[in-house]
Amino acid sequence: MLRVRLPRRAYLGAATALAITPREKLSIYPENEGQLVLVDTPSELERRIGSVRESVAHTYADSYAYVQGWVSKWIAIEHAVERRIKSFKAPDEVLTPGALYIGVATLSGSILARTRGLPTRFLLPPTLFLLSFNHFLPHTATNVGAYISDLEHTYVPRAAQFTDTAAAHTQMTREMAKDKAREGRAVLERGVVQAVGAVQESTGLKLREALGLGRTFGEDVVKAAEVRGREAVEKVEEGAKEVKTVVEEKAEEAKKLV
Repeated sequence: MLRVRLPRRAYLGAATALAITPREKLSIYPENEGQLVLVDTPSELERRIGSVRESVAHTYADSYAYVQGWVSKWIAIEHAVERRIKSFKAPDEVLTPGALYIGVATLSGSILARTRGLPTRFLLPPTLFLLSFNHFLPHTATNVGAYISDLEHTYVPRAAQFTDTAAAHTQMTREMAKDKAREGRAVLERGVVQAVGAVQESTGLKLREALGLGRTFGEDVVKAAEVRGREAVEKVEEGAKEVKTVVEEKAEEAKKLV
C-alpha cells in the first residue's frame, strides 16, 4: 500500500488553520445595524439666555397683571362716580340751562372780583356759585348737600355736629328774619294806611278806596290769621298724637306687668 508522504510543516499548518478558524453558521436574515442617537446638549451660553428669557417673560406677565388690575379699579371708580353724579340729578329739573346760568354767575363773580381785595377774590365766586346753584337747581343742590352731609356723618362726625349746629342756627336766623320782615311789612302797611286815613279825614278824598289799601291790608291780616291758626292746629294735633302714643305705650306696659 502506498502512502503519500507530506512534509511535516504541511501537517502543522493545516492543524493550526483548523484550530484558529472556527466554523460559523451564517444567518439568512439581514443583520440589524446599531441605532444612532444624537443627544442635544445646550451650551452654557444657551442656558443663560433661556433663563434670562424666562425671567423677562415672568416679569412682563406680573407687570401686565398689576397694571391691568389698576386699570380695572380705575374703571370701577369711574362707573361709581358716574352713577353717583347721575343720582344727584332731580327728575323734574333740566340741567342744560341751569348749569349754564350757574357757570355765568360764577364767571361774573370772578370778573367782578378781579380788581378787588384778596378775600373778595376768594369768597365772591364760590358764594355766587352756591347761591345760583340753590336758585336754578334747588332739588339737585339738596341732593348734593344730603350726600355731603352723609359723608361728614360717616367719616368726620365731629365736623358733622358743628355743621348741623351751624345749619340749625342759620335756619333759625332765616326764619327770624322772615318773621321780622313780615312784621316790618305789616307795620309799614299800617303806617301807610293810617297816613292815608289821616289825609282822607282832613281832605275828604276817598284815598283808601282809590288805592285799595284797606282791602289789601285786611286781606293780609286775614291770611296771616289763617296761617297762624293752621300752625296752631297742626301743633295741637301733633301734641295729641304724641300723648296718645305715650298713653298706649304705658297701657301696654301695664298689661305686661299684670
